[in-house]
Amino acid sequence: MQEMQGLQPVEPPSAHSPKHSAFGIASFALALGAGLISLGFCALAMWAGNRSAHPPSWVNIVALAVCGIGFLLNLTGFAFGIISVIQKNVNKVFGILGLVFNSALLLMYAGFMLLVMVAALATILALY
Repeated sequence: MQEMQGLQPVEPPSAHSPKHSAFGIASFALALGAGLISLGFCALAMWAGNRSAHPPSWVNIVALAVCGIGFLLNLTGFAFGIISVIQKNVNKVFGILGLVFNSALLLMYAGFMLLVMVAALATILALY
């Protein structure tokens, strides 16, 4: 008869388990930062729109600068995400999350730019 064995000790994780990629963590952090900047851009645009029909020029300049900074952060985060996913022997979770969030924000910026171009074209055509 076999003797009943008690609980087996749990082995600690191997020292050779893959670590998170620094590029993946940076990509995820840039996606979060750019997302917060995008929220700030939307809040600034809503604040300026509620104040008057023609916001002062400094609001437009600040909104454009915030939009440009967010876009550059997204491009950098997207590149870091690709680098992270390509790396071998690293955990790719943050790289994939960074790619997904940065891609979504880049698509949002592209949609916003398309909307602005259509609105500008409609304004130009209405003048003629």
